[in-house]
Amino acid sequence: MKKSLVIVAVLAALGGMGVFAGRVSAQINNTGSGVVPAAGSQAATLKIGVVNMVKVLKSFDKANYLGEMLIKQAQDEETKLKAEDQTLKALEQKLQAMPTGPQRDAAEKDFQDKKFRFSQVMMDYRKKYQEKQGEMAVEVWDNIERVIDVIAKTRSLELVLTYPDAIDEKTKKQPATAFQKLAPSGANVAWSHPGLDITDHVIATLNHNFKPPAGTVPPSNRAPGSGTNP
Repeated sequence: MKKSLVIVAVLAALGGMGVFAGRVSAQINNTGSGVVPAAGSQAATLKIGVVNMVKVLKSFDKANYLGEMLIKQAQDEETKLKAEDQTLKALEQKLQAMPTGPQRDAAEKDFQDKKFRFSQVMMDYRKKYQEKQGEMAVEVWDNIERVIDVIAKTRSLELVLTYPDAIDEKTKKQPATAFQKLAPSGANVAWSHPGLDITDHVIATLNHNFKPPAGTVPPSNRAPGSGTNP
């Protein structure tokens, strides 16, 4: 499922998110400025909050946009690399058909040089892609952490736990959801009162304060089957 990969590499996000870091304190602060009010929520009797991180990552529009851009860049680069790989294979076939002698020896040396340079390009590409994935993950988590921090303080929560779960009723009984919930973790929420769940509040506040570039269509607003689906 590409979107999950994107977000973890949330998916999945690349540069672009840095421009928000400088002004986030002006948008979201300890007084609650910039925090979207929780719709129809009741105050929890315990000072604990829980966040469905799978749903947050799926619904955080800017993280999904950045993830899509990262995948597109990777696909474009891989297209170029595949073309170069095909060229090398064609040279190798041509080399094998040449008779032995000085000309073939020179062609062999040239082929090995090109093959080595190509392997270096591949290594550099993988390294840069992993670095971009890491930058994306750090920036996305920074945004989420800031929002959770502010919401926890505005609700006077003393503890907030994250947990993996279905994002809707349709995915609740799917095997992928069961595997996510069964996977070992530092802490997991087996059950909680609905009033403790601040997931939707976190999502609304993230999308209010950390928007994707103007003119882009958030995944949540797209028609089914349209656009990139990482």
